[in-house]
Amino acid sequence: MKRFFTICFVLILFLVSCSENQIMISETDTQDENITFESETAGLPINDADVNFDTEYMFIRNYADFTYDLSYLLQQSENEKFFVTPEELEAWKTDVYDAKSEWEKSHLPVLYQAIQDLGITKYRYESVNKVRKANGSPFVLSEEAIDLLFTDINVDYQAVYKINRFFCHPLAFCDGWDNYSCEYVLTHNDPYMEFGYFEMDRYIRRLQRECEPLGIDPISIYGAKILTIDEMVDIVRDEKGNICEINIEAEHFIDKLSLLGDYEAFPENAYRLNITGFDTEVYFDIGQFSSPTALTAHGKTVELFDRAALYGNCGYNIFEYNGNIIFTWEYYDVGYNYVIGENFTDFIGPNANDGLCLRINDEGKLIYRRVNICMASITQTGGLSSATGYDTFYSSSGYADITDGKIVLYEPFEYYTISDKYDLDEEFETIYSKYYSTIEEVFEKNKELYEAW
Repeated sequence: MKRFFTICFVLILFLVSCSENQIMISETDTQDENITFESETAGLPINDADVNFDTEYMFIRNYADFTYDLSYLLQQSENEKFFVTPEELEAWKTDVYDAKSEWEKSHLPVLYQAIQDLGITKYRYESVNKVRKANGSPFVLSEEAIDLLFTDINVDYQAVYKINRFFCHPLAFCDGWDNYSCEYVLTHNDPYMEFGYFEMDRYIRRLQRECEPLGIDPISIYGAKILTIDEMVDIVRDEKGNICEINIEAEHFIDKLSLLGDYEAFPENAYRLNITGFDTEVYFDIGQFSSPTALTAHGKTVELFDRAALYGNCGYNIFEYNGNIIFTWEYYDVGYNYVIGENFTDFIGPNANDGLCLRINDEGKLIYRRVNICMASITQTGGLSSATGYDTFYSSSGYADITDGKIVLYEPFEYYTISDKYDLDEEFETIYSKYYSTIEEVFEKNKELYEAW
């Protein structure tokens, strides 16, 4: 059984893994001709969407142009029922919107704010949207847009991320929670430091790709500096130009490693990766590319998992806790956790049944998340891919500490079975019932597979 889990984990692991802005509202601010909702809201990053954003607002808006057009809330034809009157809309702009702070005005689309503040119902908007669609009106919105415009963030604040990303202007930058206009970003003192080296590099490249067909270069317009990979990452080269050493600040560890991978800048030769910003000297010995062989801290060196990689869709991090250096490498939280202290080293890796990953929470406390060893399979193909019963372990979380040179894991404050996270009966009915008579047969099949090894 132990051998099965180990082999299963390794196969899954390596086959699947590593291989603010000025808001302008006016009575004449209407949707440009030929701009449809779908083309304006392709989401980030925008690839091949047919977007017509070449307007006077192209560099100063953080949301798609149509979201500033409040005439969406006014009657457009005789067979439409009013949402609000022009007088009510003007009163909202004067009495409510203008009284908001600059951050409140730019934190969410103006159209969203008007809908929420004026109490317009989703049912009523959908009924008018159907009429507009039948009439071939340019003011038709998609179902997804309507769902987001009528989402109550007081009930689901995470929806702010979906709203802002979905309605982001094609040339704006979205950091997850907030959107920033092109002008705001490019006139920032140090946008790479402010918004992240990896994300800013990708944003600059996207800007160039989008604006090149228009013959416009926003980088030159605003006098922004584009950094090379050697400027974004402190790379030391030998006399032949080969990378022999890389220096990365601990706070930008993941960001800059991602940048190196994006540029395919990891060298084929062995080199040293120094992590700065700790109270002790910390460095990785890299065999080649992004594969670390050993980690040194506090003058002690530990060998690392031989298939670890500091790039790809695996997870990795290095941080300091109470003077101890902790390095984690994981896939779906099934992790390898290394701790190097001043007088000790310790390690926790996956076992036949589960694995865990250490991290620091927002309060600065060390915590762990333990997961089923088959978490990758469960996440990708469903709970019944691995469940041997309704109470099969899924995950748990708890506090951890470093005591007397050992990693100490306390009782979990959170515990879930697979059936807590997945509707196993529904999975059986929709997928497995074609091949099995009962869900118990699936459970037994999973048990037999484990026991066979």
